[in-house]
Amino acid sequence: MKTKLLKLGGLTWKVHLGRRDSTRAWKDLANSALPSASMDLLLLISNFKNQGLNKRDLVALSGGHTNGLSQCVIFRNRIYNATNIDLTFAKERRATCPRTGGNTNLAPFDPTPARFDTAYFKNLMK
Repeated sequence: MKTKLLKLGGLTWKVHLGRRDSTRAWKDLANSALPSASMDLLLLISNFKNQGLNKRDLVALSGGHTNGLSQCVIFRNRIYNATNIDLTFAKERRATCPRTGGNTNLAPFDPTPARFDTAYFKNLMK
């Protein structure tokens, strides 16, 4: 398959539209089955396994976080309370996400949120 560079610096490929597992979307089912931002690694592995996915799938799908932003309400607890988080990363997020309020403020999980690269994984390992 022929690929070309995207504006984000990554590759493109053809993806067929539509779902293979359903003809309808179920918000409640998705919200109960999708992994939570508060899950640790063991819970994420278990959650993916319950969906018929393995650790390799977990890593590949997590890489989608190399692009985009997230609302502070999703990760505020970790940047103020977690002990297993890079302090520089936490301080950078705190600048955008105050301890209270600002729930819809947006911040990246990745230092290069507008590029398709490996920075998300490098930071994750830190």
